[in-house]
Amino acid sequence: MLRLPINLRDVFVLHRFGGLNYDEIRLHLGMTPEAVQAALAAALARLVRAVRITER
Repeated sequence: MLRLPINLRDVFVLHRFGGLNYDEIRLHLGMTPEAVQAALAAALARLVRAVRITER
């Protein structure tokens, strides 16, 4: 089972399920725009890897 670190999970959930944009997430979590973008990219990369592993 995949568990994302809390900071990655928060950004991913707010973006995908909360419908917040990068700026709204930045304000909500007190992050820089670059940190939001990096966290979302890292979360997506981990999720893609997990799906690929389970498909084997």
